[in-house]
Amino acid sequence: MEQQKPKVIAYTKYEEVVAERDELKRQLEKLKANIGADGDKCEQLKREADHRKELFEEAMTENERLHKEILVLENEIQRLKELVNELRERKDRSEEGWADATRELRALRLYALQKLQKDVYES
Repeated sequence: MEQQKPKVIAYTKYEEVVAERDELKRQLEKLKANIGADGDKCEQLKREADHRKELFEEAMTENERLHKEILVLENEIQRLKELVNELRERKDRSEEGWADATRELRALRLYALQKLQKDVYES
């Protein structure tokens, strides 16, 4: 009988080991399924990250283009401001010349009138 007792204990141990093995297999299958799902999620996240990276690079390229355009426009604005100032100065000089010419014309008219009166009435 004593020989059978160790067999019973050995068989019980065998059943425990088999049950543990089966449990580990189930856990392994679950982990593989989770890894598969996580792998799909990881791939999806990687594709999304790549897409966002492309969008970011496009945005940065557009930002650089707009910055260059802003610089060109600022230069154009500065050039136009200088042109406006130059035209104002020319206008001011023309107005001064016009005022001088108007005063001179009045003076000449007055002179002509006085000369005419002197020549006509004093003669």
